Amino acid sequence: MKPNYNSKRSDFRANENHVKINQPLSQEYQDYAKIFLEEGIAYQTAKSMGDIPPHQLRKILDPIKEAVAMIKKDPNQFNEARNKLYNVVPITAYNTGRNPKIKPLYYFVKNHISDITIQDNDDIYILDKLFTSVIAYHKFLNGK
Repeated sequence: MKPNYNSKRSDFRANENHVKINQPLSQEYQDYAKIFLEEGIAYQTAKSMGDIPPHQLRKILDPIKEAVAMIKKDPNQFNEARNKLYNVVPITAYNTGRNPKIKPLYYFVKNHISDITIQDNDDIYILDKLFTSVIAYHKFLNGK
């Protein structure tokens, strides 16, 4: 049975899996086993996203990869890379307004991209690794 994403109860459940992060991502995610191995954070996040279309995930992954490329080319471009990531939040909010089915993706983005969570280049790198792993598990779970 597919969840009803229009009910207030399912909004609560979707947000429940994405606890508010109050520190830089590089500090939040230090134990890679708890993040990347099956049943870890990436797997659980992918599971909570249900059958979100892959193109919606790509809309998030592409700017993350662009931000990583910017700081790999020039580590001093952190502010520009971070600003690119900040743009992802309203874009995801807009897409969620058009398609409420992707609310879990919005909650993930909102909780992982903020002035608190993205403090330096390491935070951008961990966001990239985490979201790439989420997409991998999402593909595995949904066969898309």
